Amino acid sequence: MNRRVLVALAGLSLASVAGCSHPSSPRFEVSFPASLNGQPITGRVFITLFTRGDVEPRIAAYQSARVRVGRIPFFAADVDQLKPGEHAIIDTSAAGYPLWNIRDLPAGDYYAQAVFNVYTQYHRADGHVMWAHQDHGDGQRWAYSPGNLVSTPVKVHLDPAAGFDVQLAFDHVLPPLDSIPDTKWVKRISIQSDTLSKWWGVPQRLGAIVEGNVDAPTCRRSLCVAPDEGGRRNLLREDGAVLGKVDCEPCTGGSLQSQMRARNPPGQCGCC
Repeated sequence: MNRRVLVALAGLSLASVAGCSHPSSPRFEVSFPASLNGQPITGRVFITLFTRGDVEPRIAAYQSARVRVGRIPFFAADVDQLKPGEHAIIDTSAAGYPLWNIRDLPAGDYYAQAVFNVYTQYHRADGHVMWAHQDHGDGQRWAYSPGNLVSTPVKVHLDPAAGFDVQLAFDHVLPPLDSIPDTKWVKRISIQSDTLSKWWGVPQRLGAIVEGNVDAPTCRRSLCVAPDEGGRRNLLREDGAVLGKVDCEPCTGGSLQSQMRARNPPGQCGCC
């Protein structure tokens, strides 16, 4: 083989190496406009993924994790003082569930949605300063919490092996929870706790649910006082039937219905 051919082959080989681009790392970039929030935000950014379009990915992922099914993947990372227009990066360094790493995500088509779980800075009475999510009656459910930033779901094709860079934009804020009116069987009470508010440096509320026939003046009603969390909204139906259990004082962890039956003669309060 003559010298010209060897030089040509060597040049072709070098050109092939130089022109070969390595797959990029899989990542999401998420930002929010100043029109949505003009101040820097600290919190945790979630990327939720769902193969179906009939349910928002944030709801599907949260509910899947809540019941420990672990079928709907999501990934999250903490963000410190993200400014409008800046990008939060969710990549292979982000924590995931049920997949440990975004590289483990099966290739395919997904609906992607971002959630910004907004944190509040607490100047506690003991001198400590910390960031955490302030509950707004949602029971610390990041997929539902009022004030959190959310993006509109978009359909994307993801292949971690090939790499991808998907850009999402927060475009709306979750509204306050709808209030649930009191009924003959259920009364809800919410008060601001001066003690907790002083400790945390931010107004804190306590909630209570009273179950029983409020028209029965001699009925001893069950009372459970706990942080005002919206998760208890699923505890009772409007007819007073208990759908779950509580774990707080002074209820000692029993269901409200069983305590009602223990404290009152059958039929007296209409709950037995």
